[in-house]
Amino acid sequence: MSSIPFFGQIKISDEAYTVYQKIPQEKIYVHYNSNFLLTGESLIYKIYCLNTSTYLFSDFSQIAYIELINANKERVLKQKIRLKKGIGQGDFFIATDLPSGNYKLIAYTEWMKNKNSFYEESINIINPFTQKIATDTINSKNSSILKKDILPLTTKNGFLETNKIHFSKREQVTLNFNENLINRTSGNFSISVRKTMPNVSSEKTTPLEFTQSENHNKLENHNSENKIFLPELRGELIQGKIVALDDEQSIENKAIGLSIIEKNGIYKIVNTKKDGTFYFNLPEEYASEKAIVQILESNKNDYKLIISESKSLDLSSLKFSAIKTNSQINKSIRERAIYLQVENAYNELHQDSILPPKQVESLFKNALINYKLDDYTRFNTIKETTVEVIKNTWLTKEGDNYTFHVRDNNLHTNYQTKPLVLIDGYIINNHNELVDFNPKLIKQIAIIRNKYKFNANIYQGVISVKTFKGDYTPSSNEKSLSITLFKPLPIKKYYSKNYTNTDLKRVPDYRTQLFWNPNINLTEKNITFFTSDVTGHFETILEGFTNDGKPIYEKIIFTVK
Repeated sequence: MSSIPFFGQIKISDEAYTVYQKIPQEKIYVHYNSNFLLTGESLIYKIYCLNTSTYLFSDFSQIAYIELINANKERVLKQKIRLKKGIGQGDFFIATDLPSGNYKLIAYTEWMKNKNSFYEESINIINPFTQKIATDTINSKNSSILKKDILPLTTKNGFLETNKIHFSKREQVTLNFNENLINRTSGNFSISVRKTMPNVSSEKTTPLEFTQSENHNKLENHNSENKIFLPELRGELIQGKIVALDDEQSIENKAIGLSIIEKNGIYKIVNTKKDGTFYFNLPEEYASEKAIVQILESNKNDYKLIISESKSLDLSSLKFSAIKTNSQINKSIRERAIYLQVENAYNELHQDSILPPKQVESLFKNALINYKLDDYTRFNTIKETTVEVIKNTWLTKEGDNYTFHVRDNNLHTNYQTKPLVLIDGYIINNHNELVDFNPKLIKQIAIIRNKYKFNANIYQGVISVKTFKGDYTPSSNEKSLSITLFKPLPIKKYYSKNYTNTDLKRVPDYRTQLFWNPNINLTEKNITFFTSDVTGHFETILEGFTNDGKPIYEKIIFTVK
């Protein structure tokens, strides 16, 4: 079994390479909640994928990647994010066994890899339970902790203001948007409200600084020999190739199937190129962790199936620095570690909710003839069920091999062209698999009588079987490749404490991240959230880009006493 990302480079002609160089490039900006985190906390983020020339939201790539890199330039974690009109979101938990140190947060699309271009920011992570951090003797007078007498109320844009400056514990905060400015500022924005910390890290890059940065604007060609990374234009891209075990066998125009087995199973059929390569596009959302790839040819045993592996970015330019603290910072770390332990103890009371994947619409929904088997007499075999229940289908047998057939809408009988047969989205190449299946496990059988074409493959109708559990297990006799899918993150709705619920009054509340919303609607007059039992200064940061490519950034600070 393979557990791999599914990408590779392809070589193109000189003419195609000239066209490629004229295609708009992309860059990514990430709004994230903090560049100073403790193990056991979460980094929450929103991705903005932009056209490098116009800074308009890019609708080119549909998938982005985000990684955390350690000082040895090793990947600590990697996530895949779906993009919708250039926008994506996600989060990751900082594992409690991660050592303290300076890390890099990088983000990119497959298309950006052609220029070895990626978003980069430093993230300092402290593990307060296992390691002691080097301490500098810094005078507390020079500490960057905000004092009351220098407390800024707002930055110059004036998009935001709180209903007051000072709040009590567990008090509702109202964040008002300036209507005159907001009415002229349509776009996509995110907001974070978090307790400020002494500056162990440098200031995060703002959207304005990002758009003006030469490092992000200078994109040099990083490929040779006319090789390019394919963009993920229509969703996830899974790439592979077949290799002939006998040099006499052709590897061109061979049918390859991909199946994701679940209640609303997903299936794809493509044909190989001249060099044996094939590509599957997966725009659909799915729940399963695995997919099955198979060669849909009668001589499939004459070939070997290979899934392409991902080529990593060149990270040689990354530079890391040691973390140093002072006594005041260490005191804040110890305090925050205590808050964190209490919060994690009550984690089940304030979990984020994961939105379910969108239902996959059948390609044949308007042509399906459904047979729910519980509405009919149940038979002990598929052969009996086919004869007694499923109209306009029949079986033939040659030697030990059965073949299903579907009569078309004109009542014509076609013995030469087989139907497409599916069980929970799994493509049944050997019809004996369905003949031998237990019909008592089947919820329904759907028939399509029309002729269907998938790429170069023509099928006389479709027989689609759904089991009760949507968990069909293919026959072990079938030659196929099971792969572990590198799934995009599901979309979350982030938890927000609400003290109008009196049941929460006895529960400790030591949140330092008071609010996070990756999709702020600025047409609303205000948003509300509640403070916690943690006192101190809290920063509210609004970031994003307007629909005409202008960066937006605003920070205001309030106190909780």
